[in-house]
Amino acid sequence: MVVKPHSLEEFGDMIPILIPEADLIVIDSIVSLIPEGEIDRDTNQPTMALQARINALITRKIYNSLTEKMTTMIFINQMREKVGVMYGSPNTSGGGRALKHMYNTRIEFKTGKPIEEGTGENKERVGYEINLRCIKNKKGRPYRQAVVDLYFDGKIDNTKALFYSGVKAGLITRSGAWYEYGEIRAQGKEKLIEELKVKDWEIIEEKVWKDIK
Repeated sequence: MVVKPHSLEEFGDMIPILIPEADLIVIDSIVSLIPEGEIDRDTNQPTMALQARINALITRKIYNSLTEKMTTMIFINQMREKVGVMYGSPNTSGGGRALKHMYNTRIEFKTGKPIEEGTGENKERVGYEINLRCIKNKKGRPYRQAVVDLYFDGKIDNTKALFYSGVKAGLITRSGAWYEYGEIRAQGKEKLIEELKVKDWEIIEEKVWKDIK
């Protein structure tokens, strides 16, 4: 079901209705929802922190509506730069502090290395590595990192993240430039990733999840 509220307030009124009816709600994006006070104003009449004040009310509605419910909510946000910051990270997310306090988990997405196929004149960029960093986690240990490959055709490959988890768990061992898994030995992580079969990845994933739990 796709819902397109005309304003941030309309979204807030929809939340108590949607939560009992849905297992998963994705908001894309929370900062693109415009308060009614901004819709009706001229562009030369800014409204200071109006969106943040309304979001504070919406978060209270969400807390109340989620009581004894198993609904998962995913808020997509955008990174902004704080002007005049001398120390620490200048990056922040819009929408106010109430949203940050509400989230159980916050994951920062950043574009990494490009993924290319072919050689020479036939080389073509087909996707990017996406670096994930968990900056808040009420359900587990924060500040873990992962890398997934995102392709322009929509495919997502988490093989690299699984590989690094296998190394960390001791399932894949490294000696210099060589990597080993069971009887498989290869020079460089890319070569070992190519050598591992689907069954090997299934076993690694199962053991990694047991190690995490």
